[in-house]
Amino acid sequence: MPRVVVITGAASGIGRATALGFAACGAELELIDIDRVGLSSVGDEARALGAPGVSTREVDVADERSVRSFASELQRSERDVDVLVNNAGVLVAGGFLDTEPEDWSWILGVNLLGAVHITKALLPRMIARRKGHVLNVASASAFWNPPVLTAYGTSKYALLGFSEALRSEMRPHGVRVTAVCPGFVSTPIVDHMRLRGSYAERDTRGLARRFVERRGVTPEVVARAIVRAADRDIGVLPVGWDAWALNWTKRLFPGILARLARSAG
Repeated sequence: MPRVVVITGAASGIGRATALGFAACGAELELIDIDRVGLSSVGDEARALGAPGVSTREVDVADERSVRSFASELQRSERDVDVLVNNAGVLVAGGFLDTEPEDWSWILGVNLLGAVHITKALLPRMIARRKGHVLNVASASAFWNPPVLTAYGTSKYALLGFSEALRSEMRPHGVRVTAVCPGFVSTPIVDHMRLRGSYAERDTRGLARRFVERRGVTPEVVARAIVRAADRDIGVLPVGWDAWALNWTKRLFPGILARLARSAG
């Protein structure tokens, strides 16, 4: 079991559940998010579960300077990171023509560049130790992306591609890389998503929330998969029946998903 774990987007959802999962296993935690209140709460919960050390810091992973500052503080603490969980994510719902440039900057800044920034900051020490594991929380949207999630799925496709390339590059250095690809998960990301076009006009937030609550897995299911994967060398890890179904359908019957995309549009 890893000794020191860094988790981004740790204040709620999958990040919170993952923090508590590692805490129950006795890992030291470095939890980062932009939600100060949520961080404080999950930090207290992790300590109550017996985590030997818990640090919470407000860090905006989309801001490279903020990430560098965090990495420098961590280096000064002389603690080596065993596992990095890149979980921070945001969501935009709407078709391409309704998605604004600022939406693209926002979602790519957090979902993709956030992982890039902190991985680049922490990876050199992992390489030097020939030990470490980077787990990037992508999505089943990286297997198939419906028109309603054009920007979100694009960011997750990119995160999967980043993970695949980094995995190959890091293999000779003893560092493992895993792309975790959950299907629908009931998390607060729906409450904070940006709605565009007809989805904004109809305010589909409540409908989306009810859908994922009925069809999706809980954050704890994804967290358990992440904690188990931290001790394994696996490249891509779907989580949830829908993620597994999309992954195999894309491999074996891509035409089915193409027809489904046309009907979804």
